[in-house]
Amino acid sequence: KNGWDEEQKFIRTFYVKCQNPFNATKMNDTEKDGIYPILKSEGVKILTESYDGCNLREDVWDFFEGRSEESKDIEWVINDPDMNFEFCKHMFENHCDNYVILELPIVQDWIKSNGYDGFYTLESGWGLNLAVYGKNQVKSATDNNGNFSLRSGNIFENSSN
Repeated sequence: KNGWDEEQKFIRTFYVKCQNPFNATKMNDTEKDGIYPILKSEGVKILTESYDGCNLREDVWDFFEGRSEESKDIEWVINDPDMNFEFCKHMFENHCDNYVILELPIVQDWIKSNGYDGFYTLESGWGLNLAVYGKNQVKSATDNNGNFSLRSGNIFENSSN
């Protein structure tokens, strides 16, 4: 068996019910007004605690593509509040692997408190992923008819709402 055959045993098909997902790549002005202050206030923490050194260096270089070598200094991006905010904003809205910022507790708190029942995240090599908050938002697609139950978190139960 090759590695893919072994991995296939973990692949399942699901129905997902997400009526109001948050999408960082398509934010409206109200969403930006809520998220940008978080990125501005938490930028240094995001860059120093959420990224490992290798990925951060690559992402900084991508952000400053076409600029002078001096402008690609990671310490400058981390320590300059305006540049830090611009970099975090760029990573959040446009970059694969935006989950680094999107999954921070302070960002998740904002998303949940504003009525979103899930969120999209970009991941390199995988594309757009959807995460949901409630266990009742996911049901097995192969072992039931796909009806969602607010009464049960059992993914195999097929009772309707």
